[in-house]
Amino acid sequence: MPGDIISVSKADVIYAIGSVTKPGGFPLNQDVNLTALQVLSLAGGLTTTAALSKAQILRSVPGSPDHTQIPLNLKRIMGGKAPDITLQANDILFVPNSAVKTITYRGAEILGMAAAYGRIY
Repeated sequence: MPGDIISVSKADVIYAIGSVTKPGGFPLNQDVNLTALQVLSLAGGLTTTAALSKAQILRSVPGSPDHTQIPLNLKRIMGGKAPDITLQANDILFVPNSAVKTITYRGAEILGMAAAYGRIY
């Protein structure tokens, strides 16, 4: 009716950053919880250089600008050896990059380019 006011509350968000395909924020529906694996799925999965066993949930400390770091072994969760963790509003799922995997993939790229170069000339 004329003069009616519609109010929409702000959606809570969970974030995925680091070695995920599409980092960003993902809104939570009111009655739906998201687990770490569901957030990874929304983020398009992991990159090839993700350090699965060193992931963390960064959780806000109420009344403080600080975050609590909660270790998360995605390798065990994905292997069915540990329970999937339900994330809370404003949690940040951080998946770091593995230096060893990065070096390995870069080395393979260099060898591939060297092999291709050797075939051209």
